[in-house]
Amino acid sequence: MESSDFDKLKLSEELQKGIRKAGFTKMTPIQEAAIPLLLSGRDVIGQAQTGTGKTAAFGIPLLSKVDPSKPTTQGVVLAPTRELAKQIAAMLRNYAKFMDIKILCIHGGGKMQRQIALLSRATHVIVATPGRLLDLIRKRGVVDLRNSKVAVIDEADKMLEMGFMIEVKGILSALPFVRQTSLWSATIGQDIIDISFRHMRHPRKVMCLQAMRQSTGYHYLGALHCPPTMHCRSLVPACSVIYYSLSEHASVLCLVAARARLRKSLLLAWTPIGHHLG
Repeated sequence: MESSDFDKLKLSEELQKGIRKAGFTKMTPIQEAAIPLLLSGRDVIGQAQTGTGKTAAFGIPLLSKVDPSKPTTQGVVLAPTRELAKQIAAMLRNYAKFMDIKILCIHGGGKMQRQIALLSRATHVIVATPGRLLDLIRKRGVVDLRNSKVAVIDEADKMLEMGFMIEVKGILSALPFVRQTSLWSATIGQDIIDISFRHMRHPRKVMCLQAMRQSTGYHYLGALHCPPTMHCRSLVPACSVIYYSLSEHASVLCLVAARARLRKSLLLAWTPIGHHLG
């Protein structure tokens, strides 16, 4: 059997089998940076674009924390659109293929009575759009999140654009105070930082900006862990991409200003990439 990066993680054999069945062998940079933090119980703010493997980055740790023997909702994932919610639910079901975990997707546009009927059965993980889920919590009273250990907010920047943050905050208020929360966004603005201060516990920031390989000495896409006091937005401009080059003596993160085609190196730490910087 081909060795896998995921084999070194402390996951159940059933979850490992599902990951292998999904064809995963090598972690992407965002997975390598975020999964160990989430498995250790830390809150995480992830700055990552589509196609970086972020669904597995939050989905695998979420599934690892679910106890199938308990017929309660133990995790909730919020997505801005029903298309994304369906996609996330399908991927989680793939990872949990050999686990006795029930995953339900709830979204606007679906038949309310059918969704209420499905919620009458044991559901371990709910993937939902914010408006429909808050309706089912407050108006219908058919969703109980008091036993949820994990909350995930995906594409938070789109949530803001679409005006869903009131609903998101309402859902978070229905969750236990002691929980793990991860927030994922392509951009990290002040509004998202404010949300993290209110609803997360000392989150670690993980950045991974996608870029094409360039013919420089810094050619491997890397991931950056920022201390809670560091504002990643001011550190890395929107037009930049992150590369790193491992040498015998140091790990150097290189910020490449793509628009100006300028190369500027910034020595951030003398520790290997993937270790927390501060």
